[in-house]
Amino acid sequence: MNNEPDLHSEDSPEQPGSLSRRSALKRAAGAGIIMSSLASGSALASISCQKYSNWMSGKLNSGSPGRPDTFTCALGRSPGFWKNSVKANGSCSTALNNNFSGMCDAVKAVYNASFSTVFAGGSSQTFGHILKNEGQNFGSGINVDRAFCAAYFNTRFFSGYPLTTADLTVLFSKIGTPGFDGEDIKDYLESTYEAG
Repeated sequence: MNNEPDLHSEDSPEQPGSLSRRSALKRAAGAGIIMSSLASGSALASISCQKYSNWMSGKLNSGSPGRPDTFTCALGRSPGFWKNSVKANGSCSTALNNNFSGMCDAVKAVYNASFSTVFAGGSSQTFGHILKNEGQNFGSGINVDRAFCAAYFNTRFFSGYPLTTADLTVLFSKIGTPGFDGEDIKDYLESTYEAG
């Protein structure tokens, strides 16, 4: 699923070098993504359970939250929940087993995987290591990578979670580009999971 405008395609085969109306609009929309900023949309905390595509659409409209979403979503679990899901002895926590019956091995596989296998250019530390080291900067900002870890677990194990793995990888790749401040992205991700 690609929610970004295609800035390089021509919709009309008319003349080489000429822009079709739709292509020109796509380019303008792309410029809107680059020029908008998360800081201008200070209501990020109020858009929990907003679909990623709607959030991106809101960014095109000067940071407004966009149209209301008409779907039911599930808020995911926090970094603290996922941090404690796998014990030091390799077993899964009671909370994990009670909430995600039969998923222990799948959770452990993600927990022990390198963050960079999912998020290109990210830390080579494991998801579990990043989750356990709150307050550390792994390259994206303090606790930014922890928020991505929790969101990734949520995309994998929650039906109805408002983000997909593809949404997360695109969002991670945007950190540091104009309009995509890591701290604001962290705040948005935190709005998609339950506290605790």
